[in-house]
Amino acid sequence: MNLVEQLGIKIIAADLDKVILEMPITEQVMQPFGVVHGGINGVLIETAAGVGANLSLTEGKAALGVDLQVNHLATATSGSLIVTATPDKVGRRIQVWQGEIFNGEKKTAVGRCTVIVS
Repeated sequence: MNLVEQLGIKIIAADLDKVILEMPITEQVMQPFGVVHGGINGVLIETAAGVGANLSLTEGKAALGVDLQVNHLATATSGSLIVTATPDKVGRRIQVWQGEIFNGEKKTAVGRCTVIVS
């Protein structure tokens, strides 16, 4: 089982201009303090960027994350997290995607992921 399956991440929408993913908040993604672990924000942003980036590639190519920056804005404790990622640049070798994560109406994180095409 891969990480996406393990965490229950579902693709809500995915095309070349926008990717939307949803993940339920469960015990396994929590810190001991009862809030979602910050690393989950990174997982969601990089996963959304990877899904979008790989949609533009030809067979035999893969987009792999090489840089990830995340700002944690607010805690989340229940419900689900929704990440929306949009591309800033889609080049032949490098793509840059921005992501925003929401827990309901509350924005909980923002980030940027750079991927390289190999």
